[in-house]
Amino acid sequence: MIVMKVFSRNVFWGAALTSREKQGPLYFPVGSVEGKEALVILSQVRLVDTKRLLRKSRVLDEDIFEELKSALQRTLFS
Repeated sequence: MIVMKVFSRNVFWGAALTSREKQGPLYFPVGSVEGKEALVILSQVRLVDTKRLLRKSRVLDEDIFEELKSALQRTLFS
């Protein structure tokens, strides 16, 4: 899961990840996560309780995160 925005200590807005290779406008590649190439599933963004987080795997580069935010805006608000 990618944390997109933190609302409080208990809730954040997050996007689901997958390691399956898929093509299309609803998938955004973010690079390697835990040794596997990962894609964000843009259609699976939701509010999540922080208790569901187990560990922090890595931090995305700022450029990739900005591109991801733009892709989410185009997908959700177009």
